[in-house]
Amino acid sequence: MRSLFNSKRIRFLIGLILTCLIVSAAGTVKAAEKEYHIKGMKYYSQENNTFAALCHNLDVLSELSGVVFDDDSELFGNDDANDSSNDTKQYVVSDLGSSVYDAELYINSGADGFMICPSSEQVLPEICRMCEEAKVYWGIYYRSIKDEEIRKLCEDSPYYVGNTYEKEEDSAYKLAKAMLDYDYHKIAIISEQPWDTTCEQRERGLQRAIEEAGDVEIVAEIRNMQSIVNVRESIKSLLTAYPELECIYLVGSKVINAQTEICQIIKEECGDSDLGLVTFDFSNRLIADFESGVLKAAYGLPQMSLDPYYLAIKMVNAVKGFPLEKRSTSHCLSGILIESLEQAVEMADVIENWDLLFFSEEYIEHNLFKWNNPSLDEESFQRIIDNNIYLENRVLSEK
Repeated sequence: MRSLFNSKRIRFLIGLILTCLIVSAAGTVKAAEKEYHIKGMKYYSQENNTFAALCHNLDVLSELSGVVFDDDSELFGNDDANDSSNDTKQYVVSDLGSSVYDAELYINSGADGFMICPSSEQVLPEICRMCEEAKVYWGIYYRSIKDEEIRKLCEDSPYYVGNTYEKEEDSAYKLAKAMLDYDYHKIAIISEQPWDTTCEQRERGLQRAIEEAGDVEIVAEIRNMQSIVNVRESIKSLLTAYPELECIYLVGSKVINAQTEICQIIKEECGDSDLGLVTFDFSNRLIADFESGVLKAAYGLPQMSLDPYYLAIKMVNAVKGFPLEKRSTSHCLSGILIESLEQAVEMADVIENWDLLFFSEEYIEHNLFKWNNPSLDEESFQRIIDNNIYLENRVLSEK
């Protein structure tokens, strides 16, 4: 009888253990299948859009990682975000995400992480505090943090994944030197508001080149253009008010394809004059811009959306529990200077290709996810960025 009792007791215990294991396993599967959401990437119309390649690449990244990049248009009440008929629309990634209010919207919407492009550093301490309280990851693209105290505050936070940026001042200096090779002396600048940290650095680089030249004068400034219509009106007024103008230096503008519009207006108003344009970032029609004879030099990334794309990779790893570093770091992207139609033609397959895949799916899965590549860290990720400056990995992946 005791033997039978013991057998029943043993079977009961075995059954209890198996039940616990099954429940535990089910919980593990459920956790592994959790759907993560990242906000801050705006899916505007992909037709004739500088960020169409980003949309395509984020879709691939999402499919391979299981992390969803949400369309924020409804969150911000932007019902016409996909209306490509609006010629005055600014096709930006997410300048709306630069304020504390917008960060709060992301957090309250249930995001696991969000990515922002802040025009000012002063909002970052409050955003950092909010994210720590809510346990939501966040990161910055197109920007570096210059204020040491603010930068340390952010980097000490376990929920700040870091930033992707470019060396704006040095790049602006190189572009300015290319402009001055044409012996221009009277120039105008087009830029954003003075507190825009990216344009502020670029203007410092330009000023450094001007001071070295000694005989160059900035005769006019245009700031904070909001639309293509605004670009057209501003440039026409500029050409009328300053007939002595020799070159326009486009420091930065949120109006996509402003470069092409400026080239067209100069051709319309000035014919075959020597009035030139040098610009940051490449338009969707870089070859046509050089063919106009107006564009003399352009500096930018081969794809403008590489900054947010690389940050998205860091964010995907972080929200899934595989951060690339113990303490958040910055990753720098190098641009390229194009000074001729021949160079523009050579790079057109990369710059003007909206279906471009920045990395092959196989490369992404095996190399860019830390759960598959445990050796991926901040140093190896920077090497990947550096080695892909001309998006050569795309070419290799097609062979």
